[in-house]
Amino acid sequence: MKRVLAVISMAALVMCFSGCSSMEVAKKTNGVGMTANGYTPAMAHLTYTNYGFYFLNWIPVLTGSVSNPDAFALFTDTVNTETAVLETTRVAINLGGSKVINLSTSTKSEYNVLSLFFWTREVQVSATVLE
Repeated sequence: MKRVLAVISMAALVMCFSGCSSMEVAKKTNGVGMTANGYTPAMAHLTYTNYGFYFLNWIPVLTGSVSNPDAFALFTDTVNTETAVLETTRVAINLGGSKVINLSTSTKSEYNVLSLFFWTREVQVSATVLE
């Protein structure tokens, strides 16, 4: 009985702390211009987030899946700026955009005291898509 509870507890912990990725698309801008001259209307604003867990801050264990948002990938390094920018621009192209402006990225890596050997990494990209 104790083994079953231990296995269930470990599975629950893995599911709670697994990596994840998400893409949010905001299409309503009230026709407000997004360029310096203010005349180009924006198609959408994109926000991409990906995070995951790394053993000793070096070996990816559970990370967010790039091609399948809200899913995770095993032992794949997907939490980096290059992958995040590629996914953001791919979504911009799929929306029919011709330009991406105001692209900004941020990365974060933190040690998890409770997990002893694991670090959490996160990358975020924000961009505006123009027609």
